[in-house]
Amino acid sequence: MRYLVALSLAVSSFFVASPADAKRPVVSWSIWEKVLRVHNCEETRWNIKGPVYSGGLGWRNALWGQFKAPWMPSSMGDAKPVWQAWAMAHFVSQVNHGYWPDQSGCNGGY
Repeated sequence: MRYLVALSLAVSSFFVASPADAKRPVVSWSIWEKVLRVHNCEETRWNIKGPVYSGGLGWRNALWGQFKAPWMPSSMGDAKPVWQAWAMAHFVSQVNHGYWPDQSGCNGGY
């Protein structure tokens, strides 16, 4: 039970904006669940920074540059998970016509 409370507090911090972040994007629980499925298949951490791929979704660095908000960090690996989720939702709605990557059958990475 203690684990579930700690987990829910940690996850809820992604969705609660502080007054300083009032204009920062947040995502719905349904989007967060879809993003988590992608994250669990792609990377082990949210803060990965590589020469080609970065972040918890394993995006190409150039793709992050196209779909991040202007005020977000230049590396996806430096962005909060909720910002990465927001960029993923933006990508899905703009480019992928609402279709999320199929992560069924993924066993936690490649």
